[in-house]
Amino acid sequence: MTCKAYTCHNSTNYSWNDYCSYHERCLSKFREKESVSDSDIRKLETFETWFSELCGYVISAKGSNYVINFAFFEPKCRSMGEKLTTYNRTGEIYWLSDAESKATEIKWKLKGDNPILAFYDNSYHSISSYILVSPEVVKQELPNSGIGLNIPFTLFIGARFYLGNPDSYLKPLDIVKVEKTERVGNSLFSWTTKTYYHVCIYLGNDKVFHMWHPTWVSKMDAQIGSWSDFMSNATGPIYRYHTPVPFKHYKKVIEHIAKADWADLWYGKYDLWNRNCEHLANVCKYGINWSEQIEEASSFVSWWMKSQGGLKRAFNGESFLNENYVNNGMSSSIILKNEIERSTGRIEKVLRDKTSAERRETREDLEWRYRVEIPNKSDCKVM
Repeated sequence: MTCKAYTCHNSTNYSWNDYCSYHERCLSKFREKESVSDSDIRKLETFETWFSELCGYVISAKGSNYVINFAFFEPKCRSMGEKLTTYNRTGEIYWLSDAESKATEIKWKLKGDNPILAFYDNSYHSISSYILVSPEVVKQELPNSGIGLNIPFTLFIGARFYLGNPDSYLKPLDIVKVEKTERVGNSLFSWTTKTYYHVCIYLGNDKVFHMWHPTWVSKMDAQIGSWSDFMSNATGPIYRYHTPVPFKHYKKVIEHIAKADWADLWYGKYDLWNRNCEHLANVCKYGINWSEQIEEASSFVSWWMKSQGGLKRAFNGESFLNENYVNNGMSSSIILKNEIERSTGRIEKVLRDKTSAERRETREDLEWRYRVEIPNKSDCKVM
């Protein structure tokens, strides 16, 4: 008996099985995430994309309608366990033929340069509660070997926290966020501390891409640096942000990182509200020029100002919280396709203008300099 999975020509193990052993294993893992019975399944197909060899979808009956669930499997890789991520962004469809057409359309979009757009139309969606959350972006707290946790904090200002081996817990182009604490004040008896999150894109082999300078905020710029520099002054948890379905093609992300590092992007232009380390990581990885920390901070400050009777702080002649001066004037809800095109276009224009004005080199020199070494991903297909 031939397997019922679409385009599969393998034989089933037993006459009473509907699927071959491979697709039986696929369905077994799928059932761990989604409640669906074999009798409700109308179509199963597995396929490959440029970011994963282990993709598939299931069309199942739900009452008088049909539901499409896409699934993306990541096998165990080093210290990262296996993971199955499922998406259902199609709603309920009335006709099986329409469901099959929609599934085929999404499958081909997943093979494009912006796979995540396969699940988005031209509607507005919240960045913080819909787009940059699971399943699009999976947040995971990582283990650390924190020193001095049981010793008075004041003795360990500037202590370093390390993963034993970041390559064991991170894949190339994952975003990483770590809590840091720095001492403020020069006097031995009169000083305080400030706590914040620093953000980078991990490149593999203990290399990161971030906005950084060892001493002066005024000299910070986009650069490729070491994991130890990124982790300096770390005192709190480390978070990994992973995209099972990429927002941008990894070659485009690498190109933007390499060009930004080479052109010293944003040198001397650090702006907490519009050009911080999280803005840099998000615009290069997702194509969204936005910072979660600033979104949360601006919401708190807005509430505080209202509680103070509308107190305002002058900022270029406008209210401190004028939306044009926070998170690059972005609304909390966006049309994802438009934002990726807008942010990608802006950063490419800045890089293009800077390279044409300051870097007089041949095309071959530019192409050579733009390359960033990314470890072989044969054992970790999803980046």
